[in-house]
Amino acid sequence: MYFKKITILFLLIFASIGYSQTLSLKEAVKTGLENYGSIRAKTNYTNASKETLKQSRRDYLPNLNLSAQQDYGTVNGQNGPLYGFGGLGVASSGLPLPEQNWNSAFGALYLVNMNWDFFTFGKMKEKINLSKIDVQAKEKDLEQEKFQQEIKISAAYLNLLASQRLLISQQKNLDRAEIFKKTAVARVKNGLLAGVDSTLATAEVSKAKIALNLARNFVKEQNNKLVDLMGVAPQDFVTDTLFVTQIPKELIKGNAANDSLHPLLQFYKTRIDYSNQQVKLFKRFYYPTMSAFGVLQTRASGFENSYATDQNAFSRNYWDGVNPDRTNYLIGVGITWN
Repeated sequence: MYFKKITILFLLIFASIGYSQTLSLKEAVKTGLENYGSIRAKTNYTNASKETLKQSRRDYLPNLNLSAQQDYGTVNGQNGPLYGFGGLGVASSGLPLPEQNWNSAFGALYLVNMNWDFFTFGKMKEKINLSKIDVQAKEKDLEQEKFQQEIKISAAYLNLLASQRLLISQQKNLDRAEIFKKTAVARVKNGLLAGVDSTLATAEVSKAKIALNLARNFVKEQNNKLVDLMGVAPQDFVTDTLFVTQIPKELIKGNAANDSLHPLLQFYKTRIDYSNQQVKLFKRFYYPTMSAFGVLQTRASGFENSYATDQNAFSRNYWDGVNPDRTNYLIGVGITWN
């Protein structure tokens, strides 16, 4: 009979508070990790660093460029130097005629260019290693962020659990005070106690009600903290009473702690490794870079080969100007040392 009364009391208390969902600690942590903004951002940073690693590996491959252009303009030339300052110069070429003319025709340039730094004295290898460590750093940063968030959520969850248990205790205290008040009032009416005893009992009831209201406010405060950390809509939770009914299995097993570093220390270690790898990469720049290159260039022009002696030997026809008729190729090996 006593057990049934306690069960009914629990149900009435939970109903009066308005709880709508039972939440386990594992579910709270899982939901919080999925919704927390900084964790989602650092997850994206980690994925981006993995793509950067792929790009670093591709950088060793030859660089192939394809280009095609068709132009219309004049070909006046002049003896003298020319510098395309800021990349805004033109590269017209032609006869240094004695005077300006406005003969114009179509022209075209078709280009295939290939560059390959085939031997860099380890620069590419160290660059790839740097990208690998950057991935590890982003992963460790994500792990330590998750670890910190797990701690915060777990603390908020256990505080909510403790506040709900405290609320039950305060409700029991109010029930006890009301029973004591009824007993005191009855005994005072029968002359068994002085009138001051009923006054004291009434004060105890008021005190118990105030404590109950404070406990309710504390439950609401802890519940709101958990809602914020989980990133969910405002709602009331019923916490799992596992932690107050039995000892967690992990504590019973007594598993020995491993020697792995704290997640935050692992993150700082990867930052040190990243700096050390940067030093290795920078030292590789002491050495030269050997490159292979090749160019295939085809040109077209509406100006005929006799234009040097006959300034009327040109055509404004589009196809005559873009149909390729001269081709050059160039291959070579170079070395650069900065």
